[in-house]
Amino acid sequence: MHGLKLLDRMYKTLTKVETWFVFVVFFFATVSTVINIISRKLFGVSFNWIDELSRYIMLITTCIGMSVAISQDGHPRMDLLHRTLKGNARKVIVLIADVILAVTMIVGAYFAIQQGIKTYVNGANTSTLPLKLWVFFMFIPLGFTGAAVRSIILVYFDILDFLGKDQQRRRNLPYDSSTGFCRSADPWGTNILRSLGKRHGWN
Repeated sequence: MHGLKLLDRMYKTLTKVETWFVFVVFFFATVSTVINIISRKLFGVSFNWIDELSRYIMLITTCIGMSVAISQDGHPRMDLLHRTLKGNARKVIVLIADVILAVTMIVGAYFAIQQGIKTYVNGANTSTLPLKLWVFFMFIPLGFTGAAVRSIILVYFDILDFLGKDQQRRRNLPYDSSTGFCRSADPWGTNILRSLGKRHGWN
């Protein structure tokens, strides 16, 4: 039980850090782009480095956001079988889907790390920024690695649920039929069971 609490706490902390990081860098990109547009229109002065930085920030937010979306069950999927099947049949489908997701993210993380190493060794510079290209490209393996870790955690809880070893934790989170989620005092949606409540149809 203590191990599960520690895992849940680490999961929440990771998600909060990632969410705040995505918010800060995306907010900075938005503000800097607006300032660049105003400066170009009013004073005829444009900062080329802002355009390049904005493109890299989009890359960063996409990769990190990919990881965060797993915690909120936010990735699109075909859910006909998931909605049709009940009981253990649904649990098996969810487990298979999560195993495929985890394998995909692990493979993606492997190749992303390999590419990141090549970019670092190459030492290429950005076009307008005084930074190396690997500074931005390292967020690709970070995003895939975070997504892989989250996927593995989901598979772990799927197995617990299938074996009937997570009943007490499920009973402690009332189900909200209006949203399809287990209600939680956590406004970030970082509790693992928030997404599992929807996926397994706990009630």
